[in-house]
Amino acid sequence: MPSVQAGAPELPWIGESIDLPDGFRATKIEIVSLEAESWMSGVRLPSAWIKGADGQSVRSAPDARSFTRGGFQPDAQTVLGPQGYMRGQGIASFRICPVRWDAATGQLQRVAHVTVRITLEPTLDRPTPRLRVVPEWEDGPVSGPLRPRAEQAMASWSWSLRAPPHARRSASQARSTQPSWASSTRSRSAASAPTRARTP
Repeated sequence: MPSVQAGAPELPWIGESIDLPDGFRATKIEIVSLEAESWMSGVRLPSAWIKGADGQSVRSAPDARSFTRGGFQPDAQTVLGPQGYMRGQGIASFRICPVRWDAATGQLQRVAHVTVRITLEPTLDRPTPRLRVVPEWEDGPVSGPLRPRAEQAMASWSWSLRAPPHARRSASQARSTQPSWASSTRSRSAASAPTRARTP
């Protein structure tokens, strides 16, 4: 998924979700460790897409500071998303940006490995009772990375993200100053998406 913040550089984001133990909700996500590799240099990114007055997708007006300041963007490499219940199972979503960009130098780095910690806290929220269950729609007993240990009231856990070997490329190999996701048209290919590995 692309950036949707008006005026910000267009960067790719990967959406993920986790199963929550009964009686808990996610309250914070933080980076434990991050390893990045140089990918391209001299990169100029366009601004994020927004919906125009006619409902069509258009480029937002670039925010001057976001496109001139030094330091890597985005400021937060991972962000918590909406939480809720699906078929009685608590689920929390979050997003990770697999790249980071320095507007002042044009350097683009690929995140090779990142581990995040999601902090949980007890909640009185409970799923709405299911009044109808269609067996044909069920995937079987709900299970997830934290379900077997829910009784231990875990407060946090880590998530690891790795990119496949074929996605690696160095700055010296880069011939284009614009990555594939930042095309001038709305229909475009995404950057090489990392695969994931769950770490308890």
